Amino acid sequence: MHPELSRLAAHLQRQIRIGSGPDGRDVYMPLDELKKTSTHVLGAAGYGKSYFLRNLIRHFIRYGQ
Repeated sequence: MHPELSRLAAHLQRQIRIGSGPDGRDVYMPLDELKKTSTHVLGAAGYGKSYFLRNLIRHFIRYGQ
């Protein structure tokens, strides 16, 4: 699937991009699933932990979660 279509489908299904798979494709997770779990964000400096958390918070705000 084209990357733009993947992003649109994820938006419509209330999913957030959580990273890239080994093949380079984006990996998405439903926000409802994230709410049901504990999340640990690990990684070296400069690998996007704060960026991920900022986007996660924006998605929760956008969808009134």
